Amino acid sequence: MIGIMIVFVNYLLLIVLPPMATSFPTLTSHNLCKPLSNPLHNPSCLAAVVGADTKFTVTSGRVLNPGSEGPGWWDNRCAAMPIVLPPSGDQKLWRCFYYGRASDKWNNDLPAFLPTGVSGLAESEDGLNWKRVRGPLEGGAILRPSEDEDTFDHVHLGLTDVIPNSEGGGYTGLYFGGSSEEINLGMGPGPIVGFKMRPGSASSPDGVNWSRLNSGQPILEVSDPPEFDSQFVSWPRALPISPSNPSTGDWLMTYHSLMPSGYDGVKAPRWAVGSAVSKSGGPLGPYEKLSSEPILKGGPLGSWDSSGIGTRHVVHSPSGPGLVMIYEGVGSDGRHRLGLATSPSGLEWTKVLDVGPEPGGPIFEGSPPEIDAWDNGNVGTPWLVKLDSGRWRLYYVGTSDKGRTVAIGAAESEHLFSCDWKRVDATC
Repeated sequence: MIGIMIVFVNYLLLIVLPPMATSFPTLTSHNLCKPLSNPLHNPSCLAAVVGADTKFTVTSGRVLNPGSEGPGWWDNRCAAMPIVLPPSGDQKLWRCFYYGRASDKWNNDLPAFLPTGVSGLAESEDGLNWKRVRGPLEGGAILRPSEDEDTFDHVHLGLTDVIPNSEGGGYTGLYFGGSSEEINLGMGPGPIVGFKMRPGSASSPDGVNWSRLNSGQPILEVSDPPEFDSQFVSWPRALPISPSNPSTGDWLMTYHSLMPSGYDGVKAPRWAVGSAVSKSGGPLGPYEKLSSEPILKGGPLGSWDSSGIGTRHVVHSPSGPGLVMIYEGVGSDGRHRLGLATSPSGLEWTKVLDVGPEPGGPIFEGSPPEIDAWDNGNVGTPWLVKLDSGRWRLYYVGTSDKGRTVAIGAAESEHLFSCDWKRVDATC
């Protein structure tokens, strides 16, 4: 049974079992357009000691590691899904909202198959050296699953987007939660609890104290079978389609689901991205799905993203109207890598050509498996920030089978449409 479960877990999107650990060295080029330089040739990449009792030789890029501030924190087991907000207005520090957990269990002592669980906050003066902010909930968390067993977010949850309010200060948050309802994903050990996932909303006056909105109900529902998103609707993120009128224009929410076995004539379930639009002039909805079809899905058999597309971050194009999506793709080899797609309006998406080796990418991937690096497994849950210098910073989650670690890293590039992303110096 354990072997079956491990196979099941490894198949899931950026679904890596428990812990976390890692520490860092120096800006190592990870360029998919050229041969990867061996970080072991750089002495500053050697002999790093990490939290969660796991040690790596190479820790370039890692900036937030579970266990790095001692026991007792909500994220001592894993840290994932960075949502990074640069300083703005009265907020002088960088803020990173993210999810994780302190053990290998979800609520009600259920086994955890995702790095989700609860959410928290860290702050930084430079966006690289982070210190946790102790929230009001157990372990210093800021958002935890509902204790009501009948709610959609009783088993586990994770913040996936935080939007500063344009008026009145404070923040609006989007998150997803898993319920106690059993569903059968068409793979793995059979019916499983926690994967009937749907998006919810919350608000906070300060980023630390959060209250659920919409009476604690989901803001978007799964579709009826056999639609592509009849399993779950999760990992929501939203932005105004036009940056010039966020308070009056349409907002686009993207999410992803697991297409059922047989959908599109493909036997194995695959990940795909869906979308919904709100005409309310804000991120809270109500939302209406744009189509019964995915807006972006995996490539043909053998391509780097043939098993599907999951987590993503959509930003406004730096070169004019339109949107750019950086996304996590899964190959038939099980590796999770990052790619790019563009859209003029958010309705139709095209994978970027002539940047990575294939349509969409990959533009960034984990360190080679043979190198003892904290991110030599998968990379995913991308988040982009354009720096004041004009450079781009990519926050991501990296994993390793060694110790089943899950930590947050960062890389930078002169250009968004690039596969020349360089990991930053390790900071933890």
